[in-house]
Amino acid sequence: MKAKTRNFLVSIPALAMMAIVPTSHANLIGSFEHDYGIDKYNPGGSDELGGDWVTVSDDSVDRFSDSFDFSGLAYDSIDRFELTLAFSDAGPSLCLPYIGCIGEHWQVRIKGSDTSDSGPDYFATIDDDESPQTFVIDAGTDTGGVSAFSHSLLTQEFSFWFSEFTL
Repeated sequence: MKAKTRNFLVSIPALAMMAIVPTSHANLIGSFEHDYGIDKYNPGGSDELGGDWVTVSDDSVDRFSDSFDFSGLAYDSIDRFELTLAFSDAGPSLCLPYIGCIGEHWQVRIKGSDTSDSGPDYFATIDDDESPQTFVIDAGTDTGGVSAFSHSLLTQEFSFWFSEFTL
């Protein structure tokens, strides 16, 4: 039986934007945008780049990943991070108890403190119907072993990538 390649096609030019919000919520501390594609921002990895998109495949040897360095900002007053992604062909899937997910089930993963284990990472499901979709991490999302928010503050870097979990 031949495995079918599942792809996550990012096709909107303003793919990843991260906003850093101070405790007062009065103004943004910083905002970063990565526009992926040929002759644009290349996130690395072995995934295919197009004019204004990158196709992320769960069969890629070197998977798409990206990060934002905010060390030049007043990071000691950061209240939350907001990551906005524009995408297509990522799902949704049908997830059933004891069976698992059928169809596409892509997730954005925000890096936690342990690079050898996914336990500290923050996971959030990506849904085509919600694109562009904004994911927020803050002190409240660092529960049950998740350390993505505190790790980002400590390292002054916000790192993310994608995972796909289906049968």
